[in-house]
Amino acid sequence: GSAEPLPPPRPLEELMAELDSLIGLAEVKAEVRRLTDLIRVGQLRAEHDLPVADRSNHLVFTGNPGTGKTTVARLLAEIYRTLGVVERGHLVEVDRSALVAGFVGQTAPLVTKRFDEADEGMLFIDEAYSLVRGSESDFGREAVDTLVKLVEDRR
Repeated sequence: GSAEPLPPPRPLEELMAELDSLIGLAEVKAEVRRLTDLIRVGQLRAEHDLPVADRSNHLVFTGNPGTGKTTVARLLAEIYRTLGVVERGHLVEVDRSALVAGFVGQTAPLVTKRFDEADEGMLFIDEAYSLVRGSESDFGREAVDTLVKLVEDRR
């Protein structure tokens, strides 16, 4: 796309040091390390013509407000870029209002647009649970169905 040019990727050591500087989050830090190791092992295997397990890089962040989910997602997007998982490594942060339209036929294109904006980066849906809390006449369910399809189609 015609998105603005990015600065060079930050070194993995710098990104991991920033992750380590976050207070608490021991389990999250361990999981990010595990993910990073899995990606690097996969890359080494590919370089040596060994089979690489097919896996998805989609993640779910759960926790109370203010527990660092967005901060970790932003860092992980940069880590993914440094490791070559994504090209741009930007974070597109949306909430229910950015995904759910008020009229029939508008929600799926809206979700697809946001998904496209996050291409080669990371889409972060804040308070994703709110997508399904509306009434039957609400289009949150359509947003979820569209997201599920996009996530499957664009692993």
